[in-house]
Amino acid sequence: MMECMCACPKIATIAEDMSKVCADTAGTIGCIASTPSCATIAKDMNEKEVSLMCEYTSKGCEENTEKMMTCAGDDMKLWDEKDCGGDLTGKEECCPIAKTLLECIGKDCNTISMALVQMKADAGSEEAKKEVEESEKARKACPDAGIPSAATVSATASEGQVTEGPDAATASFAAPGQTVSMLAMAAVISASLMA
Repeated sequence: MMECMCACPKIATIAEDMSKVCADTAGTIGCIASTPSCATIAKDMNEKEVSLMCEYTSKGCEENTEKMMTCAGDDMKLWDEKDCGGDLTGKEECCPIAKTLLECIGKDCNTISMALVQMKADAGSEEAKKEVEESEKARKACPDAGIPSAATVSATASEGQVTEGPDAATASFAAPGQTVSMLAMAAVISASLMA
């Protein structure tokens, strides 16, 4: 690790601020990928995942999440009151609330977040696999909520950038989507801010 840091001193910024990494991918991620003393780190690094994280940062997705309470307003409270977290099957009254929360995050931000979860699922994470399953159930329960299609999520994960899947023409993108886990996170943010 120390040899790698000496060869690629800019990687110290990775823990500080993702935007610094994204502003100089050649000096950070590129250096790790091309430097023999960083081989151990490089083998665990997914450059497409880093690319998506940079896109998430550049599109202001973190700020959108932080502004969720202001954007969603009373819908955050309703989400908790109606116990809308997790599987939305049989909770159709939660669909309009989900749509509002998803719109607050933004279409591309939702797609990126879901693609990052898909990457983890593809790498074998059981927790991520459950999130992917919950997203599929939510798509079926709330088809008009704006949850990105599985094909779009898969294409984005595969390409390392937001990409419309092969079914983009038939998918409903009237509103941006997000994973159910992100909605659950929004509910946690809501609860902590109201406490």
